[in-house]
Amino acid sequence: MGYLDLEALGKVFTSRDGKPGSETAAVDDVWLSIDRGELVTLLGPSGCGKTTTLRLVAGFEAPTSGRIVLEGEDIHPLPAHRRGMAMVFQSYALFPHLSVFENVAYGLRITSRPESEVRERVGEALDLVELGGLDARGPHQLSGGQQQRVALARALVVRPRLLLFDEPLSNLDASLRDQMRFQIRALQRRLGITALYVTHDQSEAMALSDRVVVMHRGRIAQAGTPVAVYRRPATPFVGGFLGRASFVPVTVERDASGAHARIGGTAYPATGPGTDANGPAVAMLRPEDLEVGRADGFVPEGMSAVSGAVRRATFLGAVTDYEVALETGVTVTVHDVGARDVALVEGDPVRVWPKGRALYVLSAE
Repeated sequence: MGYLDLEALGKVFTSRDGKPGSETAAVDDVWLSIDRGELVTLLGPSGCGKTTTLRLVAGFEAPTSGRIVLEGEDIHPLPAHRRGMAMVFQSYALFPHLSVFENVAYGLRITSRPESEVRERVGEALDLVELGGLDARGPHQLSGGQQQRVALARALVVRPRLLLFDEPLSNLDASLRDQMRFQIRALQRRLGITALYVTHDQSEAMALSDRVVVMHRGRIAQAGTPVAVYRRPATPFVGGFLGRASFVPVTVERDASGAHARIGGTAYPATGPGTDANGPAVAMLRPEDLEVGRADGFVPEGMSAVSGAVRRATFLGAVTDYEVALETGVTVTVHDVGARDVALVEGDPVRVWPKGRALYVLSAE
């Protein structure tokens, strides 16, 4: 057992008309174990069940089935205020008529903590989020990033058993999101607090998490470290959602030297769950795993290339994105790092080849 365990957790919603077939399984048989001090992120598209799962853990929704066990205690019958948790919301949820100090102190005041303790703990929490000296200001006098840090301090000050995050950075601009990712991760590690985080932002999930849990249609599609889920996805859905990827039909061929994936007339070394047997399968090609060059240009010795033509070129500064239509009938995306003397343009004939890493192959399904 972990610090937090979700055991066969399920939540079914019924529409107001109550007609047959009006039930929707928002969360369907979710099993998840989180260790003490871990930050685990639930990631997925809208409607995948990640927010409902968070609300079930928080006590804002009652499960239809399953158990929620925190430190060995089945807490799903307990109301939200008795679970010892705190949540940081997307909308900050600060009280506009209260000062920064009183916003952070709110959770302590409703539990009647002594005034000396309130002042000490609020001061510590504000220092943790680097807002010391701003305690007398109102929320309207703060930037978006500062307001989010106030919300984080308010959650930390009650010393929760479990810290919950409901897409807390989605209202911030890109630069502030990057700063807050770093601060949240640094604080979580420093305090050793256990956290469950919900987002639909793949970069956010990979930057913050000890483990990423990708959800799809109410179920867990895959759980693992950010590197494992990104490099070794269990399904095309996971591979396509966590980062960019092209999926290319291949034929798996196994011999004494190992597994190979054939694309057109070329066979490449292959690995992955789809290489267990000969036959049709799907290879996942990340843009950073491919090289592109002019049709009459240099190809590394011993490397086979597939011919194609540039369909779109997008200059992004340090990287240029090329969308290339291969002669095999599929289209792939290639990240070309660095500057070329003469850039490729739409219509240019090119050749594409992998950078030397074995192709990652999934099953035909």
